[in-house]
Amino acid sequence: MKKIIYALAIAASLALASCEENIPTGLVLSQPFVSHDSEYVTTIIPTAQAKNVLIEEFTGVRCSNCPNGAIVLKNIQTANAPRVLVAKAHVGNYGIPIKTDLDLRNPDATTLSSSLGMQTQPSAAVDRQLNTGTDYTFSINQVSGKVISQLAKPTPVNISLEKLVNATLDTINLAATFIFTDTTSRKLAFNIYLLENKVVTHQDSFDVVSLSTLEIEEYEHEEVLRKSITPSFVGTSFPDILQPKGKVYIRALQFPKPSNVLNLSNCTLLVFVHDRDTKEAIHCQQIHL
Repeated sequence: MKKIIYALAIAASLALASCEENIPTGLVLSQPFVSHDSEYVTTIIPTAQAKNVLIEEFTGVRCSNCPNGAIVLKNIQTANAPRVLVAKAHVGNYGIPIKTDLDLRNPDATTLSSSLGMQTQPSAAVDRQLNTGTDYTFSINQVSGKVISQLAKPTPVNISLEKLVNATLDTINLAATFIFTDTTSRKLAFNIYLLENKVVTHQDSFDVVSLSTLEIEEYEHEEVLRKSITPSFVGTSFPDILQPKGKVYIRALQFPKPSNVLNLSNCTLLVFVHDRDTKEAIHCQQIHL
């Protein structure tokens, strides 16, 4: 399996005209993770990608307003496809399973909610733009306007992703290539989320006709945050502060299927780069497994 990881890294690097390779300390993940890091400087600068926007939503199966919030976010994604990526963190008392159903909460989601200052559910952070004080979350009805303003911004980094999943569907390989198309002195880190779609559970929902809470027995959840592969919220830092135009980082890593994932073929990996000081997400991409 290690050979597959190295093959992914080599394949990504051959697509670049590069000079002066060196192997940085870079990504350090505890076992059972395996990683291979490379960095280059290329003189052939690709066209800058259009900036994608990251939404980190806070939700729960006992949150009766959350299904309507999910519809709002889906409409935003559809209107701006494919440039709005969503990760949904199930947290708190509203995340307590109904009856003996699946628990969609996890420690990474809890860390995310406390770090972004979640005040209520449903709510969402948009590219981790600060709202007030230490609160980075906005009401669902405020999200659309925030998304539009973020989509207009440029990004200094391109992200490309390659993946392999082994035949027994229990090990994931990811090669992420970050190419800086413009120089930036921002201190940056990257994050990797594993999300699962088509997760069916009970869900409370508010019925606007009867003005009462109803229980949906088979509600299909999308984009459920199952695990943060990098340290939750803070991510993994790039080794340098100054990122010159043409700098290339390749991060190839291998990790097991998280125990809470039901079906790996319904999963995606969402990768984003954020500013370590302001917390702002400056670009994101995802790949289906």
